[in-house]
Amino acid sequence: MPPSGKGGKKILLCGEAPGKNEDEQGIQFVGKSGQTLEQALARCSIDMREDCWIHNAAICRPAGNKLPDKAVDYCRPNMVRVVEELKPEVIIPLGG
Repeated sequence: MPPSGKGGKKILLCGEAPGKNEDEQGIQFVGKSGQTLEQALARCSIDMREDCWIHNAAICRPAGNKLPDKAVDYCRPNMVRVVEELKPEVIIPLGG
């Protein structure tokens, strides 16, 4: 799934991998954890969808929601491309 969000404050949120809700809706951080993150960022005056770009280290939902050890390595070129294209000022890694 491609990055989402508008990146108004040039913040890149990098999740581990899409979950079931994200896979079904085609957008990152829409499940319970994403809602919690969105609320936490809002308390810091950051609108997750307007101020941030959102992407995942692994771009496909892993079987059984268990990320294989090599998945991030396999998807690394995609993550590097996204960082080079977006040029975020801040990258916040999230997940395992």
